Amino acid sequence: MPARLLFIDNIRWSIILLVLSMHASDTYSPFGNWYYTDRPPLSLGERVFFATYQSWLQAFFMALLFFVAACFAPASCDRKGAVRYVRDRFMRLVVPTLLYMFVIGPLTEYYISRSWTGGGGFTQQWLEHVTDGEWVSGSGPMWFCLVLFAFCVIYAGTYAGTRLNPEAPSPSGRPVPSPVPSPLAVLAFILAMALGTFVVRTFAPGSMSILNVHPGDLPQYGLMFAAGILAGRGRWLEQPLPDAALSMTAGVLAAAGAIWVFIVMLAIAHPEDLARLDGGLNLLSAVRCSW
Repeated sequence: MPARLLFIDNIRWSIILLVLSMHASDTYSPFGNWYYTDRPPLSLGERVFFATYQSWLQAFFMALLFFVAACFAPASCDRKGAVRYVRDRFMRLVVPTLLYMFVIGPLTEYYISRSWTGGGGFTQQWLEHVTDGEWVSGSGPMWFCLVLFAFCVIYAGTYAGTRLNPEAPSPSGRPVPSPVPSPLAVLAFILAMALGTFVVRTFAPGSMSILNVHPGDLPQYGLMFAAGILAGRGRWLEQPLPDAALSMTAGVLAAAGAIWVFIVMLAIAHPEDLARLDGGLNLLSAVRCSW
């Protein structure tokens, strides 16, 4: 077995803490949806703080989780074969999600958020929840597991399509290291992500939700998952950090900071234009997607 990549553990628990802080913010800020809210009137400064904190988190942390999850998919699929890999992913991702959709979520809705206001008690409300199909959109924060499982199935299907026996483990062992992407390739990837997000949000605004999933975020999640597959196959994370990595990071963060200042100033000066930031065929949506 290879040595454990401890920095991956640090990234994962850090992201988990950020997810918790995001939902805590949903409770008190005027942005986002959550089971329980306690939203007092806020000053302009407080609203800007919540908007900045929640927007910057949403801009990267879920996509980073998809990337990290995908990094380990190639070795796992090689070791198990595509069929067993999908079966294991189903047990780890879909089964807990179904438990949430049929048990934990309903208990939360009825007893904590009290969003189930119909009569007849919990049992009758739960039966209506199941029979009317409401449970299909009841994945709550477990939407991540469902989307991740869908990506894993797509990868396993691609993997199986290139093998004579998709059920057999790969005899090749661990993936072979390959060169990390060049700065130009990274910039091209950023542009592809911005363009893909802009195209999807032209038809599906960022706030639109289908089965508790935001289509406007799927280009980012899908591309980051694909990048994670390439990173895992090429063992990029086990290689020294490229010389240009820190300077590129500083550059893109500086650009993002400047664009965000523009977005905040626009929102304060022209609140009537906020809807255009959410999507559509317009320059402001393109600016936000680039950010």
